[in-house]
Amino acid sequence: MSYDFTGMALHTCRTNTMHRDVTTDNTGHCIDASNSIMEEVDKLAVDTNMTQGAIWLAIVDKFYMQSCPPVHGVSKHAVENRVKYIRGKQSGGNRNRTIEYPPLSKVKGSVQGFFQFQYSWHDNVKSRKDTTGIDRVVGWAHPELRNVLRFENLSWSMDGTFRYAPEGFKQCVSIMIYDPSSELYIPAVFTLTTAMTKESCLKLLRCVEACVGHTYHMLFISFKQRCRRKMKSYRIPKEEFKLVMAPNVFDVLAVIEPSKIALQGIAWVKKKIQELCECKGALT
Repeated sequence: MSYDFTGMALHTCRTNTMHRDVTTDNTGHCIDASNSIMEEVDKLAVDTNMTQGAIWLAIVDKFYMQSCPPVHGVSKHAVENRVKYIRGKQSGGNRNRTIEYPPLSKVKGSVQGFFQFQYSWHDNVKSRKDTTGIDRVVGWAHPELRNVLRFENLSWSMDGTFRYAPEGFKQCVSIMIYDPSSELYIPAVFTLTTAMTKESCLKLLRCVEACVGHTYHMLFISFKQRCRRKMKSYRIPKEEFKLVMAPNVFDVLAVIEPSKIALQGIAWVKKKIQELCECKGALT
């Protein structure tokens, strides 16, 4: 027994949507929407920042879930590969260039730029280990928050305590602006660096100055170095200093509410240091 669709009625539970550029095959049983699907995939890949999975779901909803005759289309694997190809072609296969193109370079739903700068230079020290020897800094900021950096007598700082960065980068650094109304530091500029050196920090600051259009007079303070000097004055051994400055110990004070530092924060840090010293056999 053979089956076909000639005796079947269309569903009435969905709105019938006509597709462009679709053709009926010789048997008249289904329509070929492959070209229309690929055109839609290309458009979504270029004009949106949707993931491959989200684009596939959008294609399914638009072409396969409507009350039309059966559709001959493309597979999920083909759609995902098409998205990779189109986005790779747009950036020339260079991941660092991808962020320079819309929609990733724009504020969502706006023509304003979220991507602010990307600067690279050759580092002679790095070139001894890396064949290219290229270091890079990349920065993003919302224009309204970026413009706040132009104000006079502004208090802001660089926060490099984020522990994770995308592949190929060493550190995520944010520039925090002090907000008097909330008495908190608000992140205004987000950056990625491929190195954790003083030179990369200076390059980052120069890029921020060029981005904002304002020259800053910097006061460089090494938090870790100042802590070390203070502990030396108390004759605290170097081994114990390393325990104190280990991740999730003393640096926790930088990420909790300021009102809780004096009591809960310091008490917790003291207890944590005591536990680490006992575990390592160090004197407290």
